[in-house]
Amino acid sequence: MAIVKRRKKFYFVVYLSRDSNTGKENRYWSEGFDTKKQARSEERKFRTKLEQYDKHGFLIGEKADLNALLDEWFEEHCEMNLKTTTVEGYKSHVSNHVAATLGTMKLAKIKPMHLHKFYNELKRSGRKDGKGGLSPTTIVQIHRILHKCFKYGVLMEYIIRNPADAVEPPKKEIYEPKTADFTEISKYIEVFLGTDYFIPVVLAFELGLRRGEALGLGWEHANLDEGFVDVQRNLVRVKGGYEFTTPKTKNSRRRIKLSEQLIVMLKAHKTEQNYKKELLGLDYVDYDLVCCRANGEPIKPDVMTKAWRRILNKNGIVAIRFHDARHTNGKLLTYYDTHIRMTQDRLGHSDISTTAHYTQTSLEKQNDVAKTLSDVIYSGVLKSRFDGS
Repeated sequence: MAIVKRRKKFYFVVYLSRDSNTGKENRYWSEGFDTKKQARSEERKFRTKLEQYDKHGFLIGEKADLNALLDEWFEEHCEMNLKTTTVEGYKSHVSNHVAATLGTMKLAKIKPMHLHKFYNELKRSGRKDGKGGLSPTTIVQIHRILHKCFKYGVLMEYIIRNPADAVEPPKKEIYEPKTADFTEISKYIEVFLGTDYFIPVVLAFELGLRRGEALGLGWEHANLDEGFVDVQRNLVRVKGGYEFTTPKTKNSRRRIKLSEQLIVMLKAHKTEQNYKKELLGLDYVDYDLVCCRANGEPIKPDVMTKAWRRILNKNGIVAIRFHDARHTNGKLLTYYDTHIRMTQDRLGHSDISTTAHYTQTSLEKQNDVAKTLSDVIYSGVLKSRFDGS
C-alpha cells in the first residue's frame, strides 16, 4: 500500500492482484482525502476489511452465486430506480443468456477470465435458436448489465472489485439505417390510408417521431391553433400489455412545429374521431389519443410494427423498419440544409453527434459546394486560364 498526493488530495493505493492474461496489476485507488493523516487512517481501516477477502478480491467463504446477486440487484436497485421497460430488457438478457451459464457460478469465483470466455462463447453460439452467435451490440448490452450488477456488489461490499472492469467487450456494430427514397415517401404513406396506422406513419415521416412517441401522443399535447405538438410521453410495451412512460431523456421532451398541411390533416382526423366517439357512445374507450383504434383504445407498439411490415409487403414496397421513417425525416432535414441544432431539437437527440450522422451529403448537393469554392478560388488570371469554356 502507498499514499499518493495528486492535485492537493491524498489517496491510498492498494495492490490487489495481477491479471493472469495480461500481466497488468489490479490496484484499488481510494477516494481523495484532504490530509495525509486522513488517508493513512482510512488505509488502516481498509487493510482490516481486506483481510476478509481472498487474493482475487472476493469475500472469503461467500457461497452465493451470480444469479443471487442479480436477483437482489433487480429487487433492491433496478425496480426502485429504473423504468419498467428497462428492467424487463435487463431481465430478458439475463434469462436468455446469463442465468443458466455464468449465473450459476459462485460469486467468489468469477474472475475477468470467466467473463472474457463467456463473451467469446456468446459471440460464437449465443443465439437461443442455435443459429450462431449474438451480435456485438447485444454482447455489449449484456456486459453493461453485468458491470452494473457487479458494481452494486462492490457498493454492498459483497466483493471488493468489479471483475467486469478488466474485460473489454466486442465493439458495437455501427448500424447504417435504411431510409426511404425521398421520391417514394408518399407511397409509404398512401398505402396506410383508411387504416388506424395512417396518422402514426405520417407523424414518423413528417415529424420524426419515434414509434412510442407517436402512439403516446395525446390531444392535450397537440395545439392545432398555434401549430405545434409537445412530445411528453411514450407508449411502450411491457409484460402483460403496455403503459405510458415519460421520454427517455430530457431532450426527448420537445416542441415541434407543424406544417399547415399537417394541421389540416390532424383537424380532419380529430373530427372523424369525434364522430366515432358519438357513434359508439359508452363503447368508446377514451384515452384522448391522437393515434388510436377505432374504439379509442391505444395501438400496441408491437401491433404497429407488425401492421407496418404486413401492409408494406402486401403492396410490394421495400420494407424498411418503422423507425427508419424517423431516420428518413432526419436525412430530409439535413438534405434541405436545416441547421444541425434545429434538427437535433426536432428529433430530440441528447448528443449532437447522433444528429451529425445524418449530415452525409449526396454528390448532387456537393456540386453546389464545389461550384462555390471554384468561384472563389479560380478568379482573375486563374479563372481565364482554367475556364472550361
